[in-house]
Amino acid sequence: MSRRGRYVASAAVFACLLGCRARDEPATTPTSRPASAPTSQDAASAAPATDPLLPESYEWSNAEARAALADPDKGLSAAVRLVRLHDATPLCVPDPLTAAMATRLRVLRVPPEQWALGYSESSNERCLHSPILVEADGTVTALAAGVDEELLRLYVSEDPDIFPHLLIWPQRVGILNAPEETALALTPPAEDAEALCPHFELRLEDGYACVVLALAGEAGPVDVARYAWDPYELSFLGPAANKLPEPFVGRFDLDMEASTALQPVGGEIPKPVQPKEPDEKEEELPPY
Repeated sequence: MSRRGRYVASAAVFACLLGCRARDEPATTPTSRPASAPTSQDAASAAPATDPLLPESYEWSNAEARAALADPDKGLSAAVRLVRLHDATPLCVPDPLTAAMATRLRVLRVPPEQWALGYSESSNERCLHSPILVEADGTVTALAAGVDEELLRLYVSEDPDIFPHLLIWPQRVGILNAPEETALALTPPAEDAEALCPHFELRLEDGYACVVLALAGEAGPVDVARYAWDPYELSFLGPAANKLPEPFVGRFDLDMEASTALQPVGGEIPKPVQPKEPDEKEEELPPY
């Protein structure tokens, strides 16, 4: 399997673990058990979704939408309207945008003057899937494109001085305030490798956030490694490499050169980088 194939396959597993894709319900009711009468809850679930966007927002000007961004009751409508005025079609705001899709949207403020818009996750209300940023001046900023946009999750921290806003992909983690750098990155497997490939996830433990490497297990995700954020050193503390836990076979390795925010702690300590020896052909400078 090619590297891209493995990446897409692991990403699909990752998406399934997060519950981003709903499972299909049985098409028919078994004949051995008569169908029960529909309840009021069943009727409510079968009813068409109500559009959460304010009807008047479809006609808002840029200034009106910007003025409504900070309003808890109007913020979602304002963000979607600014996307439309910007002539953008991100994954989270397709055209057309159905009421069912809109009910899954959430907008979170990223102080001081940004708002993040994306699909909310039931497991963590501060995580947005396929997100974009909307600026206070109405500018819409994409955070990724193509497959990366589909797989991206944004974690909006409640206190960025303690834990940063994170950009999380299956194979790497970035920091929103430094998008040009990669905080954590897995070493890509060899082209002919068939080893299991873990993925990055966000965890909340006793109210505190951390990043973990996880594998898909029969009973759910199995944590492979944990990376805690040190707000004083501005880095993640965790293993750079280690064996996978039983019953899995294999190992994982982080790309030390690409993982600019990693301080290796625990696991297998990587060998120190040997300094490059001088070229024997280089002429020695004469002494002064």
